[in-house]
Parts: sequence; structure tokens; C-alpha cells
Amino acid sequence: MDEQILSLSEQRTHQLAGLIDKSHTSHMELETVVDWKQGCNRSIRPKRFDHSGIYGTPHWDALSEEQRVELLWLENADLTSGFIWLEEGLPLIFIKLLHEHQERLPRHIYDYMMVFCKEEIVHTQMFRRYLTTAGLPVLPTPIDVITDVLVKMHPVAGVLTTYLTELAAENIAVCQDDPEADPLSRRIFQEHHKEEIRHLAFGRWVCEAALRIFTPE
Repeated sequence: MDEQILSLSEQRTHQLAGLIDKSHTSHMELETVVDWKQGCNRSIRPKRFDHSGIYGTPHWDALSEEQRVELLWLENADLTSGFIWLEEGLPLIFIKLLHEHQERLPRHIYDYMMVFCKEEIVHTQMFRRYLTTAGLPVLPTPIDVITDVLVKMHPVAGVLTTYLTELAAENIAVCQDDPEADPLSRRIFQEHHKEEIRHLAFGRWVCEAALRIFTPE
């Protein structure tokens, strides 16, 4: 049997098994994740005013109320488009790593990486439908996931890259939560958060385990 290239402690393995079970019993279904028939209300903001990229500047002050709301919707389209391109790219890293190292990965790590890929695909479908529902375009986003480079490195490099990228994106999405925003827009990111916190836990556990055994080199 090939030597395992990643490992977790007995406690972390037990916790990861719990994440896998949770993913199978409570997961996002595209048709029911939100009430799509509700639609989006473009007359109200989709996120907090103070999370506009130009909030607090003379450019923001010069806008009318309607222009500010429209700007927030366009910014939301940009954020959501970024999530789409990101979550279409990140699973490629895990799939290539699984093909390269499947015999050297513990079963629970292998299984969760597969779960991760499945969930990210559904996320992209949800975000694409959200933009269609809101009447917004999918904007081009300059994201380079460098999958070809990462797959040649130790698998923890791909896990770490995915973890840090998702952590940054999730912090942006969570911070813009607004009880007075368009209900569908708010719910989309809330539902996304439920699965992303599991992804972040997995990434953190694997990276912590690797750092305990890696040499400084």
C-alpha cells in the first residue's frame, strides 16, 4: 500500500466523518435552496450601503438614491460573478489532486474532497440562476486558479490555496449581510455560507495537520 501523503489525527478524522455525514444529510438543492418564484426586488438594495466600493467618497455623495441602489446591484453582479468563476475553478484543483494521489489519500479526506467538488458545482448553478433572476449579467472576472501548477505540488498546497481563497471570499459575503436588503439576495449568501463553513473547516484541519509534520523546508 502506498504511503499516505496527507493524514489527520483520530479526533480530526472523527470530526471530518461528521462533516461528511452532515453534507449528505443537509445539502443545497438548486430548485429548493430559495424561493425562486419570489424573484428579486431591484427597487431596494441587495446589500448594505456602506459596503459599496465607493461609499464615503465624493462619487457616492454625488449619486441619487436610485443610482446608489443600481450601483449596489451592479457590484453584487460583480461579486457573484467572481464566486461563479472561483467555484468553477477550485474543484479542478481537487479533481486533479484526487486523480494524482487517490491511492495515497486517507478515505475520509478523499471522500470530503469529492463532496467539496459536488457542492461547489451546485453553488455555481445557484449563483448563475440568481443573476438571471435579478436580470444581471455574469461579468468576466480575472481569476487564475493555476491548477496546472498546484497539481504538481504537494496536495496540501492545493488545499491551502483553496482554503485561503474561500476564506477571503466568504468574509466579503458575510460582511455585507443586511436585514433590509432584497430578501432573495440575502438568502442566497446565507445558504451559501452554510456549506462554505464546512469547506473552511476541512481546509483548516488538513493544513494544520500538515504543518505539524512538515519540516521548515
